[in-house]
Amino acid sequence: MKPLKKTCILVLIVALFTAILPVTALAGVTGSNINTVSSKLGHLTSSNPSEGWAWGETPDAPYTATLSPETGFEMPADIIVWRVHYYSEEELAAIIEVNPDNLYTYVVEERYVQGTDYTYDQATGEIVIPVGTLDDIAYSGSTDDIEIIANAYPVGAYISTAASVSSQLANLASSRTFAMYTWGSTPAASFTATLSADSGYSLPPSIKVYKLQWYDPDTHQQIIPSSVAKVYAVNSDYTYNASTGEIVIPVATLAEISIADSPYNILIVASGVANPSTYAITVTQSANGTISPASAANISQGSDLTFTITPDSGFQIADVLVDGASVGAVGSYTFMNIISNHTITATFEETSATPSPSATPSPSGTPSPSATPFPSETPPPSDDPLDDIPKTGDNSLSWVWWVLCSISAASIAAIIVIRKKTSLNR
Repeated sequence: MKPLKKTCILVLIVALFTAILPVTALAGVTGSNINTVSSKLGHLTSSNPSEGWAWGETPDAPYTATLSPETGFEMPADIIVWRVHYYSEEELAAIIEVNPDNLYTYVVEERYVQGTDYTYDQATGEIVIPVGTLDDIAYSGSTDDIEIIANAYPVGAYISTAASVSSQLANLASSRTFAMYTWGSTPAASFTATLSADSGYSLPPSIKVYKLQWYDPDTHQQIIPSSVAKVYAVNSDYTYNASTGEIVIPVATLAEISIADSPYNILIVASGVANPSTYAITVTQSANGTISPASAANISQGSDLTFTITPDSGFQIADVLVDGASVGAVGSYTFMNIISNHTITATFEETSATPSPSATPSPSGTPSPSATPFPSETPPPSDDPLDDIPKTGDNSLSWVWWVLCSISAASIAAIIVIRKKTSLNR
C-alpha cells in the first residue's frame, strides 16, 4: 500500500464508522419534502449540525458551521462531505433480500472535493458549503441530501496508524464503544465491553460483529462505504452474554485487523429490544355487587381480559359501562386485543318480588240453552183429611187459610162463652 500521511489514514479509518452513526436531528425542519445538510460527528460538536430547504427553495447563502472537539480530543485533519441518497422502504427491502448482511440505508452518489465543493479549516473548525454545491440537492423532487462526516481523535492518537473496533448501537449504551490497535503488532488483551439498555428497552438476544474493508490495497482506493469482508461467528470469533451484555473479542480475532498496513476494521452492531407496552383497565366498584378482577394493571399489549359482574343477594345487574358506553346488563365482559387503557363500571338494582302471573282460564264453551221444563202434573185430590194441613217446608199458601180458620173458630167459641154468662146473670 502506498504510504499515506498518518493523519489522513486515521481520518479515513474513523470516518468509516461515523458514516454509519445516527444523523444529528434536524432542528426546526420537518416533513418528507425537505433536503438537508446534516452531520455525523464523533467527539465533536457543531455550531450548525443541520440545515434544510424545502423542495424548490433556492438557498440564498452558503451553509456554514464550526466544529469543536470534546475535552481530550483533537480536531481531525480532514473531513468527508458527500451527497447521499437514502433508500426508500421498498428499495431497502429489495437490497436486504439480496444481501441480508447489508449495513447501509443509503448510497453515496458523489463525494465532494475539498477546496472546490466545500472548504474546511482544521485550525478553526470552520466548514463552508457554497450555494453552488447546495443547489445539487435543493430542487423539487430531490431525493438526495448532503452529509458531513468528521471525527476527533484522542490527543496523541495520530502518532500511530491503527485499526479500530467501533460500535453501531441503537437504544443501547456501551462501556467501551471504540478501541484502536496498532498496525503490525499483536494486541495485548481481548476487547471487552458491556452493553446496557436504554429506558424502555432490553438487551438484545444476539448481536452482529463484522470485519469491514475500508481500503483496496490493489487500487490504493478507499472503499465507500466499506464492504463486509467477514461476518464473525459467535462463540468462536467472539462471545456475547445476552443476560449481562458482555462482549468479548479475543486476541486472535483482533489480530486479523492489526496486521501491517491493515485495510480492515471491526464493527459491532446491536439494537435494544423495545419492552412490550402495558396498559391498565380502571375498575369502578359500586354498591350491591362486585366486578372481578377488582383491578387490572400491567396488561401486555394485544392480550385479552375477561371481567365477571356478580350482584349481591337480592339485587340484579342494572347496567355495565365500558369506556363510558353501555353494553347492557351483562354478567361478564371481555376486552379483546388490548392496545390502550380502558374503564369498566357496573350498577345494580334491587330485585322486585313480582308475583307469577296466574294461568289464563281457557274460554269455556257457550252453554247450551237449558231445556224448558215440562209443567208438573197436579196431583189428584187426596182422601186423607189431614193432607190439607200445611207441613213444614210447604211452599204453598194454604197455611193462611188454616190460620184464618183457627182465628174464626176461636172467635165463635169466645162469643158462645160470653152469651152463656149473660144468660146466667139474668
